[in-house]
Amino acid sequence: MPIALDRMFGHIDRFIEITFGCTIDSLDTQAIIASDDLFERLCRVVSLTEKRGLKQVEILLDHPMVKQDKALHRIFEIVHVDEPDHFLPYDKWLAENARRMPNAWERGIDRLIHSELLFIKLPLLFLWFRAPRLTEWRDAGESNPRPTPRSLATA
Repeated sequence: MPIALDRMFGHIDRFIEITFGCTIDSLDTQAIIASDDLFERLCRVVSLTEKRGLKQVEILLDHPMVKQDKALHRIFEIVHVDEPDHFLPYDKWLAENARRMPNAWERGIDRLIHSELLFIKLPLLFLWFRAPRLTEWRDAGESNPRPTPRSLATA
């Protein structure tokens, strides 16, 4: 089973905590929807985080080990094509509503969180031999029926 990690290992989780002063689970979604200023802040956080993901995919696509594995390389090519759809709607809302794009402070927070994960937290995972493991999958209690494969749906 995977290592049981909490929100301290999540990029967006840390960004939300720093930007909004609460955990991602504690965000008042109704208040954010009702306030253009709060929604603007959330758009900038999501945009920065998703753009960070795109940069990581680009780095992986250029990595020799990924290039050697055709299947893995193809997966990252698909992710690379899909990734802009994760931030462009937020950038579009900011532009259409004459709201600002992320400033230097927000970009700095993004870099700080990324560096913290890359140089401190992820290396510690390799040294944490007795790290607790999940006892069940996170979605074990959810009722998400599996989609019917296309090959069976068209038969």
